[in-house]
Amino acid sequence: METTEIDETIKNFVDDFCNSIWKKLSKAGVEGVGVTGSYARGDYSKARPDINFALFVKETAPKLLLEIGKISSGLNRRYSRYVNLRPEFHPQRFVFPWGRDKNKVDLFFKIAFFLLKEKDSPMPFGRPGFVVEAHKLSLKMWYGKNHFEGVKISSSNEEVIKGNNHVLAQWSKQIRLTPLSYNLDGDTDLFFNESLVWGKLGIQQFAWIQGIKNGLDYSREEDRAKIFDRVHNKEKLRDFFDIPQKEKRMINLILDARLNYDKWKNDKELADKIYLASAHLLNFFLKESETGLMS
Repeated sequence: METTEIDETIKNFVDDFCNSIWKKLSKAGVEGVGVTGSYARGDYSKARPDINFALFVKETAPKLLLEIGKISSGLNRRYSRYVNLRPEFHPQRFVFPWGRDKNKVDLFFKIAFFLLKEKDSPMPFGRPGFVVEAHKLSLKMWYGKNHFEGVKISSSNEEVIKGNNHVLAQWSKQIRLTPLSYNLDGDTDLFFNESLVWGKLGIQQFAWIQGIKNGLDYSREEDRAKIFDRVHNKEKLRDFFDIPQKEKRMINLILDARLNYDKWKNDKELADKIYLASAHLLNFFLKESETGLMS
């Protein structure tokens, strides 16, 4: 499928998902539907496109989630002729793909729920301020109200460090089970993808710590914007980290794997390299985060 065809297919999928959710569920607790992240900004990867849907909801009742699942499944019947739809809810869990045709593009999608009752909590929508701000800055609404408007965003270096140490500790444990989760003789693409995601997440997370080491103060909006610019434009991360050359090469490997996902995903040797690099980086980043900031 040509690039223009992929773009049109993705656009139609996003429109159909948002239209269907709003049409069927706007009176059942969904008060806003939009998209955040790379697709909303217009800089998504053509090799590994992913869509981050944002739903403002009164609650995440099982009945509502079941209806959203039915809508998604209906769209899969329509779009499986063109792409392999890949639900993705990392880092909470990795999901088996709905299609595995090697001749089709893998289109990843994730649904983020923002509970309205948590809008004005100390952590807006139950998320750290800098996380909500990332969604807020990129959000493009399709239907309903943008409930990020009026939300006060605050952050600090201490909040970032605490959150960073927590997630990196969790992720460094989770990645160890990745090669035990798949049939490595037949599921190379799944193993490759999960290993890639862990590495990419770790790199993006550690960028915040590198910013602190560079003297940034995340209580300042302009300093947070500097890191968002790096994280959202991942190629700018290649020369950003003040770390040994060994780890820099691993970072470049992960970023290259993202750009070459469709060409590399079935290569067993590369999958092994991506896994080992990602596992090493997560542990390295955690140690740097825990000890480097105290020196």
